[in-house]
Amino acid sequence: MRFSRHLVARLIAVALVLVGIWGVAAGWSVCETRSARIQAERFLAEVAQLHVGTSTVSQVTPLATKYHGHVVPRDARIDFSPPSIMRSALSLLRVSGTTAAGSPGASCRVNFRFDNRWQHWFCFSPLTEFGATVSIRDNVVDHLSFGLQAFLPGPSDCVVLIREYRKGQRDSAFSPRVNPALVILSLTPEATPAQRTAAYSINIGCLTKLRGCRDTREMAPAIVQGME
Repeated sequence: MRFSRHLVARLIAVALVLVGIWGVAAGWSVCETRSARIQAERFLAEVAQLHVGTSTVSQVTPLATKYHGHVVPRDARIDFSPPSIMRSALSLLRVSGTTAAGSPGASCRVNFRFDNRWQHWFCFSPLTEFGATVSIRDNVVDHLSFGLQAFLPGPSDCVVLIREYRKGQRDSAFSPRVNPALVILSLTPEATPAQRTAAYSINIGCLTKLRGCRDTREMAPAIVQGME
């Protein structure tokens, strides 16, 4: 009996230590994800200052340098399985650029990615990613693409994909396609300031939200509400 009591006490002590370690690790994961969200919010605010057709490579280089920890490696590959239009849509944002980060040339792409992998690993929220691509042609920003994707349980994910092109590459200055699981918005420099503000107002807070964002109304409220 005495031996059994000692064994139970040791097991309880081990369990408490393991719970404590888990708690510390879980707290660290939340802090890391919060840091990634703050960086993503700052990054998006700075990207919004770029203008397709007028901003130059000299304005992109500081972004690649400042957020070098989130630049997608050159040899990144796209996984298109299982087949999903929505997974593939955001995967376009994860294609590797043709030039090293921090030294873009006359024509290149610089790609960035922020995610909540640490918080996801502790099952606090679904895997959520924010990605962006800055494409440069002839030393001028040719187009901007960025998006937010929540990898939800079930047949489909939720995706918001924004693409800003040079004038003449799209018929409409502001062309949104909206449903509960997918938002695809194309705009040109002819879009109004209010339209551009709406486009760049996606909810980066989805990275840290417990249980995540479940539909595009939460992920891109300004765009979705503007279509209602």
